[in-house]
Amino acid sequence: GGVNYSTARYDVDELVDQFTNHLIKYGVSWLIFNLGTPYSGDRYTANHSVLTPLNRASTPKILPSGMGCCGNDLPLEEYPDRDLFGEVVNKLGGIGVNVIAFLSAESPAMLQQGEEKAYDYDGASPFVDSCALCPGL
Repeated sequence: GGVNYSTARYDVDELVDQFTNHLIKYGVSWLIFNLGTPYSGDRYTANHSVLTPLNRASTPKILPSGMGCCGNDLPLEEYPDRDLFGEVVNKLGGIGVNVIAFLSAESPAMLQQGEEKAYDYDGASPFVDSCALCPGL
């Protein structure tokens, strides 16, 4: 999830092809799809109205061809959001495959530590605005 090479380049059509040509014939008709990064839950596979403003690199973007990941000076606002989860659900649903949405135990954003520690970056990333939704702090 989030802004990275794997999410930006994830080929949903290839996943559908794997189901169509290989898995369905063996009776596989379900996919468990993680909505966040499994090890910490601070990156997501779809845009979120509350969590994206906290860390604008936490949700996928459609990046130009040849761009693999983001640097500290990348203006993320210039790129459209990518709803990878929505793409997977829509395309797999079109071939009769059911999708279970899974959210890692630490998600969302490990906010149990408080807004100032969200995403475990503690101000180390220019993409993080831990108090974006905390006026008066």
